[in-house]
Amino acid sequence: GGFDTSDIQFNDEPWDRETNPVDIGWLPDWLNDAINDEIEGSPKKAEQINENPNLIVDKVFDIAPITMFILLPMVALIFKFWYSFAKRYYVEHLIFSLHNHSFIYVILTLILLFGLAVDMAAAREYATLANGLEWLIIAAWCWIPLYLLISLRTMYQQNWFLTLGKYFVIGISYVTLLAFVTTG
Repeated sequence: GGFDTSDIQFNDEPWDRETNPVDIGWLPDWLNDAINDEIEGSPKKAEQINENPNLIVDKVFDIAPITMFILLPMVALIFKFWYSFAKRYYVEHLIFSLHNHSFIYVILTLILLFGLAVDMAAAREYATLANGLEWLIIAAWCWIPLYLLISLRTMYQQNWFLTLGKYFVIGISYVTLLAFVTTG
């Protein structure tokens, strides 16, 4: 068996759009309707995902850049909160956030290009070149968190202990926000 809406329970009964819909009292009607629409479309979506497992990954990669851009003001607020004693204007945090997002976009673009080059080199049986490019991809992935940490230290000029602590808290906050907004 595949996925079926009868697998979904609400009020200890199988979900049914007419007789047992999701109805969360404190949510507005339009949001309850949207939840029920999603449940109703779930079997078809599950079937599409079974046919093409990369569908979810493709959708996330379609949404992530827009989501990251939308999150810029919120990330700047996170910086403003954690560096409230830095005596910096919100716009400075926003520019810093934009700078780091731009850096991530550039590196991810390079990683995608290197990935294409690896495929082309492998197809032409240039194993040494493909291997070297794969190491560049690994280095690029490693450089992203290092660069973000160094930029945080450089921008706010706090000691490494405080910078590392804030780096992890801000990072967890950001990844949580990104996951929440992307899945939403």
